[in-house]
This record gives sequence, C-alpha cells and structure tokens, in this order.
Amino acid sequence: MSHEKFDDACHECRPAVLNPATGQVLLEDDPVMVKVNVVWETTTREEREVFHRVTCLNSRAPEDLSVMQGLINRIEAAVSGKDVPS
Repeated sequence: MSHEKFDDACHECRPAVLNPATGQVLLEDDPVMVKVNVVWETTTREEREVFHRVTCLNSRAPEDLSVMQGLINRIEAAVSGKDVPS
C-alpha cells in the first residue's frame, strides 16, 4: 500500500461511507456499501486513479474533478435508487 500511488489491491483505495449518526465506517455488508461497491466495480482504471488523486492527493485539477463528479453522481443515484445519470 502506498498513499502516493493508486493500487487496485489496496482496500484503502476504495470508497468508504460513514454512518452520519455514529461516525463509524459502514461495514461491507451494509446495504449502502453494497450499492457503492456495485458502482465501484463498474469503474474504469482511469476513474479509480482519479478517485485516488482527488481523495488521497487532494487533486483539484478540473479534469479530475469532472471525472470525480460523474462517479459521485453514479454512486448517489445507486444509493438513492434513482436511475444512473448519463
């Protein structure tokens, strides 16, 4: 594991969701995390690398933020049960 470089095998290079009431990270079998992980499994390598750059390396490059917003939109749609935005 390296903070500086994305690694597909690194569990910490994946999205995590906190329970807003407790502040605890949701378990993998929580229904929300199941939905997040379904979306994560559909991401491209580029999207996963962008996720890492934005969340771990604090990238604010417009192209990274644009890709990240698309990923966030897909995750939000999955969690809320809405259709995935185009």
